[in-house]
Amino acid sequence: MMEEIENSIFRKAVPLILECLYSGEPKIQTTISKEINITYAHTVKCIGLLSDNGILKYIHNGRTKEMSLTKKGKKLSELICKIKEILGDEDGKYDKSS
Repeated sequence: MMEEIENSIFRKAVPLILECLYSGEPKIQTTISKEINITYAHTVKCIGLLSDNGILKYIHNGRTKEMSLTKKGKKLSELICKIKEILGDEDGKYDKSS
């Protein structure tokens, strides 16, 4: 399981999900999928992996299930933003079209 999360951190979808949740505002899976322009099925798989490894947590809000970063997830998200800053992405957003 640890090897799977380590390999996934550097794929496109996982950093996008972490960046999407970095603001601290909980979001539902559909919203995350639309914001990062990744298929819903792939988003659900990545979110499950992140949740299983303590990076995301589910918040039950009535009938909806929202996602939020854990303390570990916030640290990881901050590191990803710092890496992007070092690499010269001034606006702090991934180019979702590439």
